[in-house]
Amino acid sequence: VEKNLTLKIAQYCKAELEQYNGVTVHMTRTDDTYLDIDERVYKARDLGADVLVSIHINSSTASAANGAEVWYPNANYNGSIHAEGQNLAQQIQNQLVALGLGNRGIQIRTATYDTYPDGSKEDWYGIIRYSKYCGFPGIIVEHAFISNPSDAAKLAHESFLRQLGIADATGIANAYGLTKGPNIDIENKNDFDGTIPFAVISSDTKDRVVTLQNNHYLKENNDYVTIIGELKKNNESQNGQAVYYLSTGINQPTAKESITNYKVVVDGLNKNEANALQHYLRGSMQIKDFSKTYNRQHGISPTKKLIGAIFCVVIALIVAAIAAVLAENPVNLKYVPGKIWAHLLADSGLRFFLANGIIVILTSLGLQTWSFYSNHSQLYVLFLIVFAMQIITYVLMLLLIKFKKEK
Repeated sequence: VEKNLTLKIAQYCKAELEQYNGVTVHMTRTDDTYLDIDERVYKARDLGADVLVSIHINSSTASAANGAEVWYPNANYNGSIHAEGQNLAQQIQNQLVALGLGNRGIQIRTATYDTYPDGSKEDWYGIIRYSKYCGFPGIIVEHAFISNPSDAAKLAHESFLRQLGIADATGIANAYGLTKGPNIDIENKNDFDGTIPFAVISSDTKDRVVTLQNNHYLKENNDYVTIIGELKKNNESQNGQAVYYLSTGINQPTAKESITNYKVVVDGLNKNEANALQHYLRGSMQIKDFSKTYNRQHGISPTKKLIGAIFCVVIALIVAAIAAVLAENPVNLKYVPGKIWAHLLADSGLRFFLANGIIVILTSLGLQTWSFYSNHSQLYVLFLIVFAMQIITYVLMLLLIKFKKEK
């Protein structure tokens, strides 16, 4: 019986549609109850429906007739309802044909005599005509022919009725751009009305990041905020590990219609690229030296660094020269305690390295205390360079002393 089959299809369609976001489905009947056509439409209107889909099974005296078809509003009286209904009808028809049903197409039928208030011909079917008067599209979906042996065999299976319901729902979803998944409620992080918040996260907040439909969101309780960027790793302060919220919207003070002056900050450009960007934006350009800013914030002076380097070099060269002189002159080890120390200090090379070691330790401690260098690697590179200069000075001094003695 058609009424039983159509009710099952409608129930499957409802169950599938309700898996989509923002969808509320109302049924004109949930049992063996009959409503006149105008009553169905007025019920939909009173419920605030956006569309009315009337589900049917077809029948014909010609047993060869088969397949699916969808009837939709004509273009008279309200063109937008015609266009919306046409798209909806086609989307549902596509899904039904994909199930293997014959394609009878989407169709309209216009009344012969009756007219709409503007004088144009009415739609033939009451469900479509009354819906148009109420301001929303009404369509009729004829799923298959119960009078056709092949179609009837398919309709006899509960699984096929479920497929028909899902096909209807999928067609509706495609027509209106519906999506599945959790509803995403955006929590505003500012006091402006009509704004959309965004989040910039750090690596420490990744455990609160969720991916939905290929988009990344920051989840806070039951709210989701779109992620538009990630901070570089920052160990300078706790603020570097926080979440930063930005917002945009038509009521923002910086909305497009209110912008008279704005700043664009770009990092990582060379001089030619920066000039090209300035020319494109037709604005003035100010180049920031971030290394100077960093040094100033951390009390690091380039002048102090240079003075420190010169100091190290001078001291090192003096030590090297003294070591060379001592190497060519006898050393009085009378007051050196212990035979081991006396033996070590008697060797000019060991005296050179020992003196260097003491100077390096003292210099390193002094420069770190005075904050000459922002990291120790720079200091160690300087020591290596100075040590190489010391060796050269040491050798040159030995050659010079030897030359003078021979002369």
